[in-house]
Amino acid sequence: MFGSLSKLAMSLGRELFGLNVKSNQKLADIAKKIGIDTDDIASASDEAIQATLETAARSGAIDPREANAITIQIAKDAQEVVPDRSFVEGYEGNQVLPKIGGGKDPDYVYRTMSKKEYEDFINKGELVNVGGRTHASASPLNEFSNNVDDTVTVKIKYDRNDGWKAKMSSLGEVYAVTDQPISSEKISLEDGILSPSNLGVKR
Repeated sequence: MFGSLSKLAMSLGRELFGLNVKSNQKLADIAKKIGIDTDDIASASDEAIQATLETAARSGAIDPREANAITIQIAKDAQEVVPDRSFVEGYEGNQVLPKIGGGKDPDYVYRTMSKKEYEDFINKGELVNVGGRTHASASPLNEFSNNVDDTVTVKIKYDRNDGWKAKMSSLGEVYAVTDQPISSEKISLEDGILSPSNLGVKR
């Protein structure tokens, strides 16, 4: 979500995240469980990094203030290269839901993940984020293809029954977040048909 891969590799926020991963084994273990290749931080999706930092902060593996500082820095690094992929908040009763223009529900939400996370999803038949929550954006990450640096982008059919909520970042961007598993029937590759053959995964 943070621009071209060359810019990702050089961003200060990712360098800070990488340094923390190298010096903090608990953080590294959490990152690996979420599907991040700790030897190639540049290829990790922003959702995976955020999930890692949030999980680590909740478990005490990293100071929450440090986790928040890294998240903010990564977002700042992205400001000049990221197109608008934010939802708007829609208030219905006591719920805050992700909405698009005109206050409508989105047809799809989009998530970029590592191919390892994708393989795990294929094998399980449903998307379950190890960190406890799945984050998604309002539009696909067009700066990535599904064949670059072990990263894939999937589109997820939006369904209120999946428990999606709106969450605003510290910079005012609104993402869709859910803590519920998502059936494979609602998910496809952003530029192709969802199939284990896409990755050579054997079921």
